[in-house]
Amino acid sequence: MITQTKTAIDLNNFYKFLNSDPLTFNGMYLSCIDTGDSLCGDGDIWSHYNMPLSREKLSQLILTAELEVEEILGTPVKARWIKEEIEIPTTWFNNNLSIPITEMTFKSSKRFIKRFGQQRLEKIISNVEITYIDLDEDGFNESAEITFELPENEELCDVKLYFLDTEYELRGFNIKSFDEDSRDVVITIDSWLLIKPNLYLKRDFLRNAPALDGCDINNYVEFLDVWVDTVDLCKPSVEFVFNESHNCKGSCLESKQPGCARIVNSCEGTFKVNTQAYDENDCVTDGSFSICGRPKKIIVYYQAGCFSTDCQDEYSICKVIEDIVFKITAARYPYPTCDCKCIQSVLKTMAQQTSFIIKDEGIIYRYNSKVMNNAIFGTAVGEIEASMQLYRIMESFCNY
Repeated sequence: MITQTKTAIDLNNFYKFLNSDPLTFNGMYLSCIDTGDSLCGDGDIWSHYNMPLSREKLSQLILTAELEVEEILGTPVKARWIKEEIEIPTTWFNNNLSIPITEMTFKSSKRFIKRFGQQRLEKIISNVEITYIDLDEDGFNESAEITFELPENEELCDVKLYFLDTEYELRGFNIKSFDEDSRDVVITIDSWLLIKPNLYLKRDFLRNAPALDGCDINNYVEFLDVWVDTVDLCKPSVEFVFNESHNCKGSCLESKQPGCARIVNSCEGTFKVNTQAYDENDCVTDGSFSICGRPKKIIVYYQAGCFSTDCQDEYSICKVIEDIVFKITAARYPYPTCDCKCIQSVLKTMAQQTSFIIKDEGIIYRYNSKVMNNAIFGTAVGEIEASMQLYRIMESFCNY
């Protein structure tokens, strides 16, 4: 789903939480086949009221929920690249009892480390044409497929897809096959994810605005960019930063020296550092520099957040965290969407308040005092359920 607000979690997964269908959720209808009652609503859940909930507002709600969950977990809801500055304790320089910096244990602000001591490198590896496929031969191309060759030394799980020549990432694809000999990768994508970005960005989400025809091939993109989100082996994983008093190479306002890092505990984010050197090509290499002054801080690079051990995290703890975020989001939905019961039943339940009783509300949800006291996100049903679910996984989070 194309929005200006970037979220860690794929917005398109929200339709499953709503008991909606992907076409309705993406503001689409099908002119080429009779869908009958298979679609929840009449093709668009976004344009039925004078104040429709825009995709942008949805992404803002999800982003807010993501940041709240991240604060409690101590790590992003999805793996994220981080550059962090850590001040060197002044006590390190006290008297003659200072511990060598290479023996000190540091701690990053985020835990659940995926990659530590590595800087990010994004690079494009291919532009590929999309093949659309009508799997059940009903006249609608519900699936799409791309094929490309993954370069040597690149990891399959590092592959990312973007709409051609844009910054909009396409998520929700499936790796169909990977030939380790030829390095050929085949990826399948649901066709409704491939609507041209400009059709969403220029569309006015007004009352009774027309939905997009999923049967019109002109509404779909023809090519995608294939990228890998990997590490730059040339850059240092740690940098020692000295102020102007450090003059190993002459006076300067601030100087940096390269180093490397060794993770001690990936769950807690503890690590140790050591010195390195630059070669003639300004790439890090084995070696060391002399710490002849007081480094005032170190800069460390890493990737932290919830991640799966394989490329698809369908059954990982990340899915549980995603569900928590969606419950918080649904509880705070500000506007109605459509009259379809399959969606409204979820929203009504998640948004129901428990701190007071609304007359003629129907089912009344009550929780004991212990649960209410730990309702860290709020007192709507969705917020309370999200709090209970998050507390259940907190202690065992790093064991998944």
